[in-house]
Amino acid sequence: MNYYLILLRLVHIFSGVTWAGTTFFMVSTLIPSARKSGPEAGRFLGRMGGSNRMLLFIGISNTLTVLSGILLYGLLTNGFHLDWLSSGRGLVLTIGALAGLTAWLVGLLAMAPNGRRISLLIESMGSAGGAPSPEMAAKLPALIEKQAQYGTWIALLLAVAVAGMSTAEYIIF
Repeated sequence: MNYYLILLRLVHIFSGVTWAGTTFFMVSTLIPSARKSGPEAGRFLGRMGGSNRMLLFIGISNTLTVLSGILLYGLLTNGFHLDWLSSGRGLVLTIGALAGLTAWLVGLLAMAPNGRRISLLIESMGSAGGAPSPEMAAKLPALIEKQAQYGTWIALLLAVAVAGMSTAEYIIF
């Protein structure tokens, strides 16, 4: 029995389910509900997205998914052999892997920095005392809308990744 492979698969599946599930919930339920909630929604989403605990949780789950996926991919391809990569299973897994890796990069390079901007803006709005300046008040919804767009792209990419990972074994050509 290959305990290393079992452990890698468990880490990949559980962290991937956590990452995808959190993303799908936020994009399909939380953000649309918050949009209907008016001005307080921006502060709530900003605080939630700016929470170090939430960022850490999502960062750990998506990074574990990517790292374990890379290790699994290397094992499955037996050193990235072209014969395997050009098979139906190899092609579908490769598409899924690239989609997951792209989702991770969008989160790392676009969503995380934008989330930090939202957090800093909320902090400065709170420390300013009284009502925020019109410039600050106008910036927050725009940043949150950008965050929602990044989330939607990540959700779509993760849907492709999940579809690829879950069906690759059955694609034969």
